[in-house]
Amino acid sequence: MPIRFLTFLCSCLAAYLTLAPTPSSFGRPSSKKAEEKAFLESNRAKPEIHSTKSGLQYQLLRKGEGSEFPNWRSTVSIHLKGSLIDGTVFENTLQRETPVSTKLDKLIPGCREAIKLMNVGDKYRFYVPSKLGYGRTQQGDIPPYSVLVFEIELYEIKRR
Repeated sequence: MPIRFLTFLCSCLAAYLTLAPTPSSFGRPSSKKAEEKAFLESNRAKPEIHSTKSGLQYQLLRKGEGSEFPNWRSTVSIHLKGSLIDGTVFENTLQRETPVSTKLDKLIPGCREAIKLMNVGDKYRFYVPSKLGYGRTQQGDIPPYSVLVFEIELYEIKRR
């Protein structure tokens, strides 16, 4: 009986070593998270970059004339360009003649928070940490744990 148990144990160990995830597959999320953390820390040190409590980072590119802020129930008209920190563009509404109209509550948390900081006419660059974006989930061409970079210009706020 002990020999059978030992044989069973060795078989289980062999199966585990064959089928278990490799250290390189463990490293991918960790390395992406480390890359994200390093980028955000480095970016935060720049004098033109501001941060919110949630970790959203932003830079004012152009101040508008508006004095009204959207709320979570607002519908906004915006132009935006979304990219990864390596410059890969995943969304660009600037190619359209008219801004895109969207409800704030339909956006990822980072974009909701970002746009709520804006007045009509403002143009900002936002750095959205993965926890406010898609997190550990792959979303189309956006890899897990990606910092999202958005340039957003706010054209109109419609209250509900």
